[in-house]
Amino acid sequence: MMSYFEPKSFETCRGRSIYSYFGIKFFKRYLLLTDLILFGFRKKAQLNTRDKNLKDEIIRLEWQTRRDEIIHLVFMVLIVAILIKSGKDMSILQWMKVLAISLYANIYPIFLQRHNRMRLVKLLTSLSKRRS
Repeated sequence: MMSYFEPKSFETCRGRSIYSYFGIKFFKRYLLLTDLILFGFRKKAQLNTRDKNLKDEIIRLEWQTRRDEIIHLVFMVLIVAILIKSGKDMSILQWMKVLAISLYANIYPIFLQRHNRMRLVKLLTSLSKRRS
């Protein structure tokens, strides 16, 4: 299971994340507004380097991307199971709406977590090289 989370070679193309070709930056722009509202409500910063050093904080963020990806995978599997179970009672239009909502609510967040994890792993690698 842990190798699943490692960045794969096919996830980069011409030095860029393939997720940037799928419009992840567009999605991220709208998700950022939600995050700012959420973290403002909690009065908590997403990146906290006061109590920890930068490397430990990046490791925490990388773990958080794994956790968030698993959450979205679980919800995607649940939605697919619901579609299979009650799909015959739904019209094609209803089925397509549920599928579209699932894609927006689960696939793009998974892409975003993988995109961010690739960036965090690259940053951790460069930090390790600088210190050694």
